[in-house]
Amino acid sequence: LINLEDFKNQKIIIGPLYNLEQQNRLSGYVKKYRNIKIMVASKTNQVILIDKMNLGLHKVDVIICPSGVISEEQLTKNSLITTRKDKCLIYFKNRSQKDLNKVESFLETKDIDYEIFAYGEYKNKALINAAKNYKFGICLDRTESQGFGIQEMMSSNLPLFVWEDPKLNTSAISKYYKTQNITGTAVPYWSNDCGVRVNSYEDFENYFDNFYNNIESFSPSKLIKENLTYEIVEKNLNNIFETSF
Repeated sequence: LINLEDFKNQKIIIGPLYNLEQQNRLSGYVKKYRNIKIMVASKTNQVILIDKMNLGLHKVDVIICPSGVISEEQLTKNSLITTRKDKCLIYFKNRSQKDLNKVESFLETKDIDYEIFAYGEYKNKALINAAKNYKFGICLDRTESQGFGIQEMMSSNLPLFVWEDPKLNTSAISKYYKTQNITGTAVPYWSNDCGVRVNSYEDFENYFDNFYNNIESFSPSKLIKENLTYEIVEKNLNNIFETSF
């Protein structure tokens, strides 16, 4: 076992992957050793640890630093893709078959071709290839700490139509953290450049046509460039070590 007393003069950041038991132990270390910080992937997770878990943590104890998903060079290439098939990529993870069936039926009434990528049933290269070649994506997901699958679609500059279920998000993340009234999102990194996000199937129907008719106005690669390239994450992490201790 590591004796943390031997590392009191070192700057240490731990995370973002740990279970609840490890999280509680980390919280104790952070309060005892001021040279240790906890790393989380998004603002959502920081708020949970500080405000919802009664761990006695403060903002200075919990560092936000997501993982990078693409190089700046490859992102630039993806942003210049102009030829895409009139086809939809459906990203399906931790949602009901009933919700998926609704989306399929809706697209069929619009005569829009689609391909389903169900979590755990596809190869990552196939997802990225489709994201580079299809016109847009529909995301059926629930709370994510970072959401690599969706962010890889964004890094391919694929406009996204995200249907979230706030009640499902809340119940799923509250169950995981074993406490109540915690909210989450499938897209912790998001801006209006990425596409459209709705919270009900009614809104899905109401807002889809406007999204579809204005797809060329969206550019998710802008958000990735600002937050999630390998280069920007390395820069941010170096800055954290320089300024957060």
